[in-house]
Amino acid sequence: MRRLAVALLGATLFGGLSANAADMPVKGPVYKAPPMVMYNWTGCYIGGNLGGVWGKSNIDIPGYPSNFDINTSSFVGGGQLGCNYQVQQVVSASKAIGTA
Repeated sequence: MRRLAVALLGATLFGGLSANAADMPVKGPVYKAPPMVMYNWTGCYIGGNLGGVWGKSNIDIPGYPSNFDINTSSFVGGGQLGCNYQVQQVVSASKAIGTA
């Protein structure tokens, strides 16, 4: 029993020393947050858009002597031109011109 008590005391002492060595603070790099980027929407812009549709249909009316074939297509286009001005968090559009 005495040997067990001495062994337990020795393990506690030597085990405690190794645990203290592992708990020592390590000097590592200091990380900082990246600088905050503020967006600014002040400026002028120009843009355009295009679109189209194509279709084909055949209408059969019961009791009417002929069928109706419908072929249709259309195209639309437009553009935008304008300037924005930002004050703090508010963006206002001035001279925005658009066509459809």
